[in-house]
Amino acid sequence: PVGDAADPRLAPYLGLRDPARRRDLEAATGVFVAEGWKAVARLLDSGLTVRSVVVATERGERVQDELPEPEADLPLLLVPRPVLDGVAGFAVHRGVLALAERPPALDWRHLASRARRLLVVEAVNDQANLGSLFRTAAGLGVDGVLLCPKACDPFYRRTVRVSLGASFLLPSARASPWPAALDELARDGWTVAALTPQGALDLHDSALAAADRVAVLVGSEGDGLSARARRAATHQVAIPMAPGTDSLNVTVAAAIALWAARPSLRARGGG
Repeated sequence: PVGDAADPRLAPYLGLRDPARRRDLEAATGVFVAEGWKAVARLLDSGLTVRSVVVATERGERVQDELPEPEADLPLLLVPRPVLDGVAGFAVHRGVLALAERPPALDWRHLASRARRLLVVEAVNDQANLGSLFRTAAGLGVDGVLLCPKACDPFYRRTVRVSLGASFLLPSARASPWPAALDELARDGWTVAALTPQGALDLHDSALAAADRVAVLVGSEGDGLSARARRAATHQVAIPMAPGTDSLNVTVAAAIALWAARPSLRARGGG
């Protein structure tokens, strides 16, 4: 077991709840941290380069049951819970962390050229919301996620945890310049559907199911989509709701729209 918090092998896990510190460290070293058994298991199967796995000593017996067989040279560090919590800066209830190298940044145009359905995210800066969006997009068969420059980091620990690893499994890219990227998608034949309570088009009448290429555009919880993003969309779409309500959680709204546009519905003529 690694019983010393000053052990250099634990240095990359320091201060996991300090966003500024993590941004600087991860940007400088090109790494990210996954937390939780499912996320770490998917990371080990992903083909990404994993530098180390840290497991709380009392959870060591779960390694063989919960994780795929690691590479022979992968450091698997057993760390007493008090040491692990002290290094991370919080109680690591799930008892497992992993450090991996970030994949090379993708060009958003290349990603879009190979896709038929995209989720496009503007200014979502809540890590849990972004993680939920990635998990939802992966579950509904989306080909990739485009993020505006102001959206938060899909490789941040909390996003990875909430997404159950979808944020590193599903291809994503920063779309820039913004929102001119939306104009470019529209010129290339994409149906860009902006979800907004003020949408002139009811989701049921939006014909998303019949469109060849669909990009569902969502904004932040508080402010929603910017006026410029809404204007750049080919459709402004509203989800019909009961009287007295005007909006849904961004993940719920995205899930409804992505379900409406999923390929199996298109194949059946939208029925």
